Amino acid sequence: MATTFHAPVTITLPAPQATAPTRLVPAEIDGQRILVACPTWCTIDHVTEPEARLEDLTHSGNHVDLMADGFDPAADQHGDGSQLFAYACIGANPAARTPQEREAGIIISDGDGFLLRLDAAQADQFADGLVAFAAQIRGLARTLGDRGVGA
Repeated sequence: MATTFHAPVTITLPAPQATAPTRLVPAEIDGQRILVACPTWCTIDHVTEPEARLEDLTHSGNHVDLMADGFDPAADQHGDGSQLFAYACIGANPAARTPQEREAGIIISDGDGFLLRLDAAQADQFADGLVAFAAQIRGLARTLGDRGVGA
């Protein structure tokens, strides 16, 4: 009986710019196991989350989730009355058409189609805006509390 050995094929996609170092990791593309350059911040298991085409392979880091209460109970994702309002993560799409999408950036999404892609400076500025927004929401809550509900 003949034994066939298939060595992993190494395909190097351009690594996202301005990122942490990369490492070679296995990925499954169209049923074939290959090695790809993957940023150290990427938490995707490219084997258990296979792609049909190499150009569909993307990189994503850990998500930071903003959960909100008071929405549709049918959308409760954790059994605690909350649902995902938005998330943020580092992401890159090495085969994207535009340089901005190929480079690592901060992705902010509602998980339902709305998407922002920010560089580090833009993300800092956006975070400052969120802090100011949170202060305004607290002010609205104090106003509501001072007047009583429905006043």
